[in-house]
Amino acid sequence: MSLRKPRQAPAQDDEDWMTTFCDVICLLLCFFVILISVSEPKQSEIEKVRAMFMSAFVETEITSPFTDLMEQVESLIEQNQMETEMSVEETDKGLVLELASSSFYESGSAEFKKSAIPILEELATLLNDFDYEDYLVEAEGHTDDVPIKTRMFPSNWELSAGRATRIVRFFIAKGQEKEKMRAAGFSDVVPKVPNLDEFGNPIPENRELNRRVVLKIERRD
Repeated sequence: MSLRKPRQAPAQDDEDWMTTFCDVICLLLCFFVILISVSEPKQSEIEKVRAMFMSAFVETEITSPFTDLMEQVESLIEQNQMETEMSVEETDKGLVLELASSSFYESGSAEFKKSAIPILEELATLLNDFDYEDYLVEAEGHTDDVPIKTRMFPSNWELSAGRATRIVRFFIAKGQEKEKMRAAGFSDVVPKVPNLDEFGNPIPENRELNRRVVLKIERRD
């Protein structure tokens, strides 16, 4: 009687793990491709966005009416050789124009010097032609710390306010809308530079700088 050997189960394929391994590798590859595509935008897209920002910036600079007005005022100052008597700068709100009182007003008075009137007339013309509707012009009068006491000006408060209102009235007389005008007197409480040194001695050149009228030509809030 012969004995049969028991049948053995077929051996499992030892390479089945390769399938799972390949799947994992493919998934990792896809993951890193997506990650790179998200984290590194195309250079062309970057350049497109950059060009849009630059275009908007240049357009704003070119079309700003306050920039144009500032250039006109600078030209007025240069043509009349008033660099030491007038200055202008552009701010976020508009322009700030500074006039030295000693060059525009009689001493201790709110009346204009005759030599200053042609300059003020040119400035009034620039304001009347200003290509911007919703703005205000505020005149601020400032003095030094030397007291004044006259019949018309009992103190620097009256003098600073008088000089500010005088230039406002002048611009209105030349055609500026009164609704756009403002005037304020600050006496000596907002000096541009110290009137005295650390020992309490007067600084003449600083006092000269503090005697001024500031014109703020700004967008209406």
